Amino acid sequence: MILIRKIALAAAFCLAVVPLFGQGKYSGGDGDGFASLTRLMTLTSGTVAKYYGGSGDGFSEASVDAVWYVLARVNLWLEGAWLGGGAMRTDLKTGGSIPTTSPYTDGRTTDPVPSGITDWVLVELRGSDGTTVRSYRSFFLKSNGMLVDTDGSTMNCKMPAVGDGDYYIVVKHRNHLAVMSAEEQALSHGDASLYDFTIESGQYNDASGAKEIETGVWGAWAGDVNQDKVVTTTDYTSWYNSARLGESGYRDTDVNLDGVVTTSDYTMWYNNARLGASSTVP
Repeated sequence: MILIRKIALAAAFCLAVVPLFGQGKYSGGDGDGFASLTRLMTLTSGTVAKYYGGSGDGFSEASVDAVWYVLARVNLWLEGAWLGGGAMRTDLKTGGSIPTTSPYTDGRTTDPVPSGITDWVLVELRGSDGTTVRSYRSFFLKSNGMLVDTDGSTMNCKMPAVGDGDYYIVVKHRNHLAVMSAEEQALSHGDASLYDFTIESGQYNDASGAKEIETGVWGAWAGDVNQDKVVTTTDYTSWYNSARLGESGYRDTDVNLDGVVTTSDYTMWYNNARLGASSTVP
């Protein structure tokens, strides 16, 4: 019986330290020598598992705590919002058009939207195959190109539900082509190193995935209104219909992010479509 109990306890510990998603419970009966294991979900840190002994089992209650996030620090320019001189426009913020709830599926909220914000973006961490999404979360992109948390100042962006390891960094915007880091980056829950997409095309998974928005300055291609990874006439059709209606505010067809849908957005779309702009992110 002592051997069985040791095996059961070891099993409980093994289950407890494995990354766990969702909730579940393994239960032993009173006096059978097996503990019950309750698995808990955590997105940042705290208890991920607890196991309990039944009456007469010889097990006491215990828990396993874990840090379950990594930090990423990222700098990126959006071609559409680029003003030059190391800044992007914040017309959507000053016009009160940026929603307090993220347009992406995680639905992060904040109120009010902090000052100096260009728009929401979505960050993904991907596994070694470059396609498997291990974590994702919405953040703000500031006019200086830094991704920040919803407080508008924290540059160490906390990515949930993953442990220390190597990940590709992907950034998506609602009317630009997605970008991905050239290589996996070593990320941890300690202070993050900066990954800078702005300094050269070699920072991207494929050089064609970067747009030289001015000499020596690189960013994400503008004009992918429908997010199908290529800038084509389908995007033009969306822009045309929106412009004909005189739409303004927070519109995907507002390619340059100035709050109105005009021929300026068309010009940006046209120049990139003519160059065959497409995303190389899987």
